[in-house]
Amino acid sequence: MDNVKISVIIPVYNAEKYLKQCLNSITKQTLRDIEIICINDGSTDNSLKILREYAEKDERFKIINQKNAGAGSARNVGLDNATGEYVSFIDADDWIKHKLYKKLYSIAEKENLDIIMFKMINYDHEKDKLYETNYYNLSELKKWFDGSLFSEKITKNKIFNMSVSPGGKFYKRSLIESINARYPEGIIFEDTPFYMETYLNAKRCKIINEYLYFRRRSEKSVTTQFDKHYEDIIYMSNILIDLFKKHDKYKSYKKGLFNFKIAFIRKKYNDIFKNREKLFYLIKKNFLKMNKEDLKEEDLETFLYPYNYKFFSEIINNSEINKKSDFEIFEVLNKISVLKIENEKLKKEISRLEKIKSKKIIKNFLSLKNKFKYSF
Repeated sequence: MDNVKISVIIPVYNAEKYLKQCLNSITKQTLRDIEIICINDGSTDNSLKILREYAEKDERFKIINQKNAGAGSARNVGLDNATGEYVSFIDADDWIKHKLYKKLYSIAEKENLDIIMFKMINYDHEKDKLYETNYYNLSELKKWFDGSLFSEKITKNKIFNMSVSPGGKFYKRSLIESINARYPEGIIFEDTPFYMETYLNAKRCKIINEYLYFRRRSEKSVTTQFDKHYEDIIYMSNILIDLFKKHDKYKSYKKGLFNFKIAFIRKKYNDIFKNREKLFYLIKKNFLKMNKEDLKEEDLETFLYPYNYKFFSEIINNSEINKKSDFEIFEVLNKISVLKIENEKLKKEISRLEKIKSKKIIKNFLSLKNKFKYSF
């Protein structure tokens, strides 16, 4: 196919239940000059059959088969076969608005953009309802909702609070190729390093302040993934630090980078149910190394944010890595810390609701006052 404007890359693994909805949202795009690269990542259900049915009817499809190697590998294969000016990633159980590519391509071409970001709305298929979150609403970047251009030099440490999801981004392919950006393979959380690397090197970025992508979520499957791949929490954060060093951004982002790493590990540790003790000792080993090599010159109490400092210091409190009592003591201390954090959140929410309630009471009082002002 000549004159491909957009390469749409879709990793597919056992997605038969939702795959047609995803593919229909792409084939019905108002911009026709696209290639649809589907990487069948060792599916054992009818996903490949569905892909071939679509390919028979639409020459824009490229079907690539591989043994199961994970989403990172599948996306890299897609990138290796992409010929479009721009690249879009879609997960096989998600779907997009029908005018998405026409809108994005037009804006990207007109303003010579490296990355376009847009809002994603979550769909809970177990409850059959849509819901928003600040993370996928790109709330951290509200300042640029007016359509003005930005880059990492302007946003600085906001990079660590941005959504890294591939589905909410539209990339110029020449940017990806210029830095040879690739997804880490064989791990989960592969989205973070790829996004960080591309964003660190992008010069012209823009936000479309609209919901253009529907993101299917199942908390059960997410939790199961964490439990199975708990080691990847450490691997991904180490890859990330190496990337910042590679692109000469380590010194300027060091504080944000290590606070992000510890906060990420802290959150994921508290998310998992199984393998907590194994993960604890992996974290401890990694933190002790960090303390010796990366953070030895820092005043940790001021360098790390309070919750991160508490988590970090309680982990490394005893240098004996395999002492059973370390894990048991930490679990108690960590549960207390989690309860304190939840308590603080609850207090803030109560305060927020009380302010709303007070405003309503005052508004109602003024309304009644005005109503009876002329009654006497």
